[in-house]
Amino acid sequence: MSQELQSHFALNQFVSSENLAKNEDNDILPFQSEEKQTENQLKLKKADIQLNINLFSFEKEQKQLTPRTIFSTKPKVKFGQLVFDEKPQDFDQIKPEINVKSIPKPIPRRRPLFQDAFNSEPKMFSPRHSQRSTLTVVPSKSASLQLNELSSSQPISTKEESQEFMFKKAFYSKINNQSDRAITSTSQPNKINDGISNTTMTRPLTIGKRTNSNSLTKSSFDVFSTKPKRNAITLRPTSISSIANAFYQYSIMPQEYLDKPHFTIKTPHSNIFNPIQPINWIVYGIELSRQEIANNLNLYNDIRHFVSDKEQWKKENILNYLPFYANAKQIGVLACTWNVNQSVFTRHEIDEWTDGIRFNPDIVVCGMQELEMSVDAIITGKKFSDKSIQYEQILYQSLNRGKLRYEKLGYYQLCGVVLYVFFNTKIQNEISEVGFENIRVGAMSGALANKGGVAYRMKVYDSTICFVVSHLAAHQEFWNKRNEDWAEISKMKISYYDNISRCNKKVNLLQHDIVIWMGDLNYRIEMSDNEVRKNMIKKDYIELAKNDQLLNSIRRKQAFHNFYEALINFGPTFKIKIGENNEYKENRIPSWCDRVLWKTENRHFVEAKEYTSHELYTSDHKPVTCFMSLDLQCIDQTKKQEIQHYLDEVSKKYINVIIPNVSVEPNIITIDNVELLKQYTTTIVLKNNGKFDVKYQIEESNQSEYHEDWLTINQCEGVIGILEGKSSINIPIQVYISQAQAWMYQDRNLLLKKINIWLGDNHSQSISFSVIAKTPTSVIGMRLESLNRLARPLLGSINKEINYSIVPFYIPKELYRLTNYIIDHYQQSCFVEIRPSVYTSQEMRSVIHSLNTESP
Repeated sequence: MSQELQSHFALNQFVSSENLAKNEDNDILPFQSEEKQTENQLKLKKADIQLNINLFSFEKEQKQLTPRTIFSTKPKVKFGQLVFDEKPQDFDQIKPEINVKSIPKPIPRRRPLFQDAFNSEPKMFSPRHSQRSTLTVVPSKSASLQLNELSSSQPISTKEESQEFMFKKAFYSKINNQSDRAITSTSQPNKINDGISNTTMTRPLTIGKRTNSNSLTKSSFDVFSTKPKRNAITLRPTSISSIANAFYQYSIMPQEYLDKPHFTIKTPHSNIFNPIQPINWIVYGIELSRQEIANNLNLYNDIRHFVSDKEQWKKENILNYLPFYANAKQIGVLACTWNVNQSVFTRHEIDEWTDGIRFNPDIVVCGMQELEMSVDAIITGKKFSDKSIQYEQILYQSLNRGKLRYEKLGYYQLCGVVLYVFFNTKIQNEISEVGFENIRVGAMSGALANKGGVAYRMKVYDSTICFVVSHLAAHQEFWNKRNEDWAEISKMKISYYDNISRCNKKVNLLQHDIVIWMGDLNYRIEMSDNEVRKNMIKKDYIELAKNDQLLNSIRRKQAFHNFYEALINFGPTFKIKIGENNEYKENRIPSWCDRVLWKTENRHFVEAKEYTSHELYTSDHKPVTCFMSLDLQCIDQTKKQEIQHYLDEVSKKYINVIIPNVSVEPNIITIDNVELLKQYTTTIVLKNNGKFDVKYQIEESNQSEYHEDWLTINQCEGVIGILEGKSSINIPIQVYISQAQAWMYQDRNLLLKKINIWLGDNHSQSISFSVIAKTPTSVIGMRLESLNRLARPLLGSINKEINYSIVPFYIPKELYRLTNYIIDHYQQSCFVEIRPSVYTSQEMRSVIHSLNTESP
């Protein structure tokens, strides 16, 4: 982050423009005139507005969710129906400017000033407000606002209060310093990550009254207030250290989810289309140079994305411009699941189960398990039953007990698993493309329907939603079977009628924009029965969640990939003693069998508002409900098609840019006088003369190495870039003629290899170079017939003292001399091939030289 933005955050932490010139009693501070305070407040507000505008532009540029020139007043350019700013050539290098000097200094207050959060105490104390001896946490306000209020609070009077105050400030400072992200949202996943430790959950910790309900808001932590509040735990300062550790361990969300951009109702809409790709390039056909591409990091990364996956590149670019062609619409969904144990409950019990309608949801989905478990139903996979019809009527009456009117979209049943879908009449015209399907995963390799899943899909506005209810394998030891059941159900293809193409289509369950999965998933807690019950008494649900099979399966990517769950803040839902108040059966480990999870795609956003169980004991399972808000998308298809057309033109430009243009120097390598058993090394240089990075691979190479006979080449594959220092690459080449290749030593005294290099991701082009190894004349590699007729030394002058009159020889004279040398210089194991060799390479070359010249 830039220094200017850091200054902005520092200002927000210690200055509140609305409360700057006032104390907590709204009295004017005595050391300033009223006119002076008003003037300073106006200056601060003006500075805050300018800072917020610059910060807004900077943050949106980082996320690439909204155009970076929303406030631009430059003349507009048109491409079809698209209207966008005419950017300067170096637009992407422009950064928001913040004039820190123009920000008026904060007015001094009578409040403690801090140095380091844990290493110093307040410099000023006051006898006022000495009642602050407890710490209260309530989930509602954001950490950044928290720190502002904390920093401007009244002076502290005692050392005990000072320690409490220091902890609060340090805690919120750490939250605000997490890469400037708001990590306090409990609306995000309940997921485990190994980033902290092998057993540490990365879900947020909410300290609050231990009830069955976990009320979740966009910002999970509220003010540390001086007075106890409703639904809050009051903590003594002596426990501050342990609470701090808990916050630091469990309040951080999974990094991949925080990095994932979302399109929500808070995302500002834009009427201006400003792409990453230079407008002059696309509209006017002005070609960019290699240097311009290298200097524009955003454009460079965009082309890299295009090269790696063209389909994904287009999809991501279209999603980046959602604020231009789409509007976000928010609906509420109440997801309810209950294993009814083949019972039919009263209207009063159903009313308590569907208590979440007080949030006025737009869609209500109710999933049941073990509704029908007769032998006939298990074999046939019963699709309708008297119980399911009876429940449909009870649910319809229960949901319509309030002001809103709900209608039945339908229900679908598979033996004991049934899913009911109701919708608010106000969104009736927004629902289309409804479909449903079921799958068995029960006994006899899935032939029976005692276990299985039912799915209901629909299109709301322009977003697709799929609701799934499932009943997975039971018992503690069948953890892997539950994962397999999930994998089988997730392959389900759902049929529906497409209104655009006017034909029936099938879509995979996981390919929807939003998937909400609930049911009796039967995942257990991997602890002993005694340990689980001890933690339940202490209401230490975090310790239980560490050993939850489902959360560990998600963390290990064994099941429910990319699914998230809200923080569990209620007791295990199984196995309950029927008819008894919150009693669990003996010798059965209590577990969270009943769950609600969700998954999102294409920038959609789901926020859990309440995740709770209900104190109903008419079944051996407690019912579970989750109310959540869904940010859906309403798309202007005309604008989207224009963007698709624009990106098609961009892809044509990119295809021309990434055409390989590589040279190899030298293209012919010649090595003279290559001796046997001697290594020679040289290099070639591959130089990228094109406009973008090029992948290369040497033909017939294996694991980045080419080796054939006497030639070895390393670094046989890689990327030649265009950035400074990366536009060329040196490839080492080694020539070595071993004993195994000695037979080719005499072959025309010349060894030649032609090497092809493939260029581009799809090997669209190639270049080549040749390696020539010239060998000197030698007896090595010559035929024995030729040596028998060689009546002179192969090299050097003739020795007149030797009579060569008997030709051909009985055996070549070189073999005779070699045998004689071995006998005279006998060494142990000289006739056995061992490693390392008895003779060095230099000794062997000396022997060969003597044979060639007939020298001693």
